[in-house]
Amino acid sequence: MRVRVLGTGGFLNSGLRGNAFLVDGRLLVETPPDIVASLGAAGARAGAIEELFISHAHGDHVFGAPFLLFNAWKERGGGKGPRIVAARATRERILELAALAIRPGHPYVAWIRDECESVEAAPGTGFSFGPYEAECYPMFHELPTLGLGLRERGGLLFQYLPDTRWDERVGAYLSLGARLAVCDLNGTGGDRSVHMGAEDLEERLDELVPAGTRLLGTHLSGPMEARRGRVEFAREGMTFRIAADGVVGADMAAPLPDGALIREALVADAELIARQRAAMFVDMGSKDLEDVERMRVAAEREIARGLKDGSYRAWLAEAGGEVVAGGGVIVAPFQPTPTDPALRRAWIVNVYVAPEWRARGFAHALMRVMVAWCREQGFGAVSLHASEAGRPIYEELGFSRTNEMRLALG
Repeated sequence: MRVRVLGTGGFLNSGLRGNAFLVDGRLLVETPPDIVASLGAAGARAGAIEELFISHAHGDHVFGAPFLLFNAWKERGGGKGPRIVAARATRERILELAALAIRPGHPYVAWIRDECESVEAAPGTGFSFGPYEAECYPMFHELPTLGLGLRERGGLLFQYLPDTRWDERVGAYLSLGARLAVCDLNGTGGDRSVHMGAEDLEERLDELVPAGTRLLGTHLSGPMEARRGRVEFAREGMTFRIAADGVVGADMAAPLPDGALIREALVADAELIARQRAAMFVDMGSKDLEDVERMRVAAEREIARGLKDGSYRAWLAEAGGEVVAGGGVIVAPFQPTPTDPALRRAWIVNVYVAPEWRARGFAHALMRVMVAWCREQGFGAVSLHASEAGRPIYEELGFSRTNEMRLALG
């Protein structure tokens, strides 16, 4: 599962994009007033959205639905619309807003009614959301509000707990152990009678929330610090890859072309990665193609071994139905130093983007995924060897030159 933060702002906020999330590039959670612009900033289109989940009928969650659906209607040329998962009152509000936004009787209003399948979400009822098993949780707010949980093969991957004050039942939801739990923390540092704040979680974290749950605060009133203890605060552009074994987060992923994605490499990808490595050296000026081919053959064996035993982790970017970029991290034993007592080190290698896909954000996105993975694994630093073409990207991401020297021995 891939989750991208499109916006983090609540009803009252100081200029943040409205709170919304994109799951796997086609499942949309919430439709704030600026949702069409937020999708555009992420390189996504309204017409590509297959399903919507809307938690309740307050304006900061539903006012964008008429504009999102109008754009989807135009892009699709009519036909079947996205599936809308919401309480009955919320769907009725969407139809009212659509008629108000354009005019009663407009064909697109009828399209929403007739071609956008409705799934009535309610606590205790199971339904699907995309490929995931879904469940709803009653929240504690001024209007009836539903939270969302998404499971895969029974494991709770993603949990969204929208507008709510603190209640012990919120703690019970968090104790279910989602890999990524996204919570309304609009009350942080202020009035918590309508929206809970980080303060409500901090004093209960150890007793309620499993250590494997990553907590992300959203629906904010303004920019926040990156984290407060175990509680992180969401920022627009954050992306997360969620699997049964944990979460990899890329702090501020660059927008990618529509339909593009980044996935973790498999052992079966070793040949492809070795070909990317060979192309990288040719780009950097290697002239002897026989040497390059010998290197490619040896690299394929070593890459496959590393992917199998975990000493090499790699990520690939796909677009247009093919792999267009990649990069990886070598993990190797190393002696400790006074400033870094760890017994292993991480090196980023094999960063490559196909020529026709360069300057499209792939290198930035891959680097952020790899750096985030290294941080998640507890490394104090990560190193790489920079080409002249890559150096500006790495410096922009915070890498600095070191005192490393090298002596050629042959």
